[in-house]
Amino acid sequence: MLKVALTAQEPLAWKGGYLTALPKRTAPSANCVDYRSILLSDVLGKAYHRHLRQRLVTALSGQAAALQFGPTPQSSLELPALYVRAFLQGAQATKVSATVLFVDIKEAFYRMVRQLVAPVPDEADAIFIVLERLALPEPHRSALQAMMGGADLVTVSQQSPLLAACIADVLQHTWFTVRGSGQYTSTKAGSRPGDPLADMLFGFVLSAFLRQTERELEGAGLSTVLPPSAGPLSADSHEQTVGCASWADDIALPQLWSEPGQLIAGVSHTAQIVLDRAADFGLKLTLSPTKTAVLVTVAGAGSVAIR
Repeated sequence: MLKVALTAQEPLAWKGGYLTALPKRTAPSANCVDYRSILLSDVLGKAYHRHLRQRLVTALSGQAAALQFGPTPQSSLELPALYVRAFLQGAQATKVSATVLFVDIKEAFYRMVRQLVAPVPDEADAIFIVLERLALPEPHRSALQAMMGGADLVTVSQQSPLLAACIADVLQHTWFTVRGSGQYTSTKAGSRPGDPLADMLFGFVLSAFLRQTERELEGAGLSTVLPPSAGPLSADSHEQTVGCASWADDIALPQLWSEPGQLIAGVSHTAQIVLDRAADFGLKLTLSPTKTAVLVTVAGAGSVAIR
């Protein structure tokens, strides 16, 4: 394993495994969408990838969005849930209209563009294959291609060429097979769910997407800024911008609206910005009522007409 880490060349057997379907729900189903694919891989390979994961923890912790939870240690699902609940309770107490845009990224770990994370020295046509399968319209295709040709996220955050080389090696020449099929499939995208590096590598892409989205929302005047907290127990003496909260590939974006009449146009503009920036990173949102949706609470003058 030391030789693999020093040369940044892992065995081909560590790059793949058996693809196994796991049900998303307890009830049996014959529908493919009710299952997720998990990779069962070599034990030594997983131990090596777990070592790389520990090296990436510090890098992602310093780069992640302020309320990005999941891959980093000491983060739990309760934190973003309490954040959203406290936000809505505060809006209700102050009688201000509020919305929370819930966003679900479709097949996030399977569609992740690897060239954003590390300089993958794969086959010459790998980037072309990824772009064709994503089927992105312009200008999103050009935006993604520009980012793929720029500095990778691991090198920028960690400043370790060897670690970046190890991650790039892990992401190239990957494969999977299904038991009994006798066929092997080469993969060009995704972070291989079931692997110790899967959520960590996607976390780098998600952090860049969240930070860019928040910057554009601020530029469009759609960010919610809270005034300095008052009271003897308050530690916040500055304005606070309400940011996106995320857990793995699920995102919640809270916003306040001073006038109920701003709500519909404001939320529509916000959703379009999120949709466009997701496409720039090769991400696709799950547009269904139980996945990507808006929770609305209306208060103040004119709220009856909005309802």
